[in-house]
Amino acid sequence: MASLAELVEPVDGTEYLDIDAMIRALDDWAVKGKFTFRTAYRDPGRAAWICAEAEALDCRWRCRAVQRAQDSYWELVVTVAEHTCVGRGTQHFASASKKEWLDPVVSRHLNVTKATTPKDIVDLLRVRFAAEISYKVAQLCRLRLLDGDIGAQRHSFQLLPAYKQRLEAICPRVHIDLVLDRHNRFQRIFVCPPVSRETFRLCRRLVAVDGTFLKARFILTLLLAVGVDANGEVVLLAWGVVESENRDSWEWFLRHCRWAMPEISAEPATMISDRDKGLREAEAVLGGLLAVAWCCHHLRENFTEKFGRGLTPLFWQVARSSNRVAYDAALAELRKQKAEAAEYLLAAEPEKWVHFLFQGRRYGHDTSNVVESVNQVLKIDRELPVVELLDSLWHRVMEKRFERKALAHIVIATGRHTTPWVDKKVEEARAYAQSNRVQISSPVEGRVVQPDGRIHNVNLNDKTCSCLIFQENGIPCGHAMTPILATGAQVTPYLPEDLSAVIWAQMYEDTLPPVSINDLNTDAEALSLLCDPPVTRVPRGRPKKERVRRQDARNPRGRRDIRDHGGMLPLGAVVAAVPDMVRSRCSTCGEAGHNARRCRRPHQ
Repeated sequence: MASLAELVEPVDGTEYLDIDAMIRALDDWAVKGKFTFRTAYRDPGRAAWICAEAEALDCRWRCRAVQRAQDSYWELVVTVAEHTCVGRGTQHFASASKKEWLDPVVSRHLNVTKATTPKDIVDLLRVRFAAEISYKVAQLCRLRLLDGDIGAQRHSFQLLPAYKQRLEAICPRVHIDLVLDRHNRFQRIFVCPPVSRETFRLCRRLVAVDGTFLKARFILTLLLAVGVDANGEVVLLAWGVVESENRDSWEWFLRHCRWAMPEISAEPATMISDRDKGLREAEAVLGGLLAVAWCCHHLRENFTEKFGRGLTPLFWQVARSSNRVAYDAALAELRKQKAEAAEYLLAAEPEKWVHFLFQGRRYGHDTSNVVESVNQVLKIDRELPVVELLDSLWHRVMEKRFERKALAHIVIATGRHTTPWVDKKVEEARAYAQSNRVQISSPVEGRVVQPDGRIHNVNLNDKTCSCLIFQENGIPCGHAMTPILATGAQVTPYLPEDLSAVIWAQMYEDTLPPVSINDLNTDAEALSLLCDPPVTRVPRGRPKKERVRRQDARNPRGRRDIRDHGGMLPLGAVVAAVPDMVRSRCSTCGEAGHNARRCRRPHQ
């Protein structure tokens, strides 16, 4: 089965150990000869196969098999070796799609790993065997070779009690909870490593949560809670697998996050979410000190879907307004362009997503991209059986913690006091300050004038600026950097201590131990409970690889809805006849024909 040329055509009188070996030989013949056969009859001791086109095209190809009494071997008898259906009608070749033939062929020619895609398997069959298989068949083959078939995945759920016991034995302070329904079927599991509490204690009080579908054979949802460390990098704090995103599952997940990391509710903190599927109702379990911020990216997508892309720049002006005057001006301009759009935003609780109206601290994050980026990293892991998925998440966190700890100690050894991310922010502020003009009131207070005439007031003692960027992370913005450079002062005293390299290293000081799942068992006597897989179904059709957010993605290929671009184009303009998805439009000024990089509008 090395290639098409080496597939063997059985001949009359060939002997086989059993009938399954004979059928595999017939499959080789069918793949090489580009035909499909079906069983005419199969009885104990005898069987016969005919061409699948025997009735439709009167093809005479036929062979049969008999089992010899003396040695139980099966002997092939080819009655008619030639096909009379060649070149007549459409042929459907089923043998290449049989898992009994496909799996050993693919495993022999391709080292299937988590990075292998179904397209790789489709291309292998097309190049080596001139055979076509569907994407779905290739996907199922990949899952089987990765031990992702339905039997292995059912067994993976049965291993969950043993996995829970293993984690608790190796890491006694781990926060893990396994929930079953009254029929002992899997419902939910939550995992929070013990090091997450210490890490979050040193992190800024920002948590982003999100849910994403798993891509295995059972319909489940992965919930994630992430933070941001002193170097501006994402920290995976806790994860869980639940039946779906709903109010009950989110309340259960957030309640466990509160128990595992009490600082979330004991101190003022901010949680960024996409206000989706029960999450809005479940936020109350974290207490009154938590400020809930909504992801502007999700809100912008809903806004764009309803009113077109032409109003997107005005949406961002409203969302990122630094004061009441800028907010009212942006809202008035939006109302002038389309009154319904302005009313839509006013009804969307602006105090949870408009910059200057938000009561908590967003630390520079007005979207939930920090957790969305983790979902993208876990794109392949989400196809694994549930125990393998949990094991992969644990060891990803373990590996990433060691890497960042080593990097932090290297930074400290070089004599640097701040993290690379803070250094980059400071350099950006220095470059921005070069073009500003400052009017100093005192060594710690002044007025900064931008080249475009806009004015901002800075107070270095209070670490405030009227642009609100200084207050986000405590790192001097371009306006605050202007009086610092003008007075010859040092930048270090104005940098926050919680973003130092020492704090960064302390966040990852505690390590996670490796956990082996190779010898987990499902012995009912050794376990306190049994866990059966949930009752669910396999989704039909082509497996989805990406999250679909826009309504446009569900339209037929090549067709897009024509939008009015928010009413910004003149009546009868040529651009109005062009589909919205193919027009290049600047995200800064909203005009067509250029992008934000080439926009001449001054810096906002």
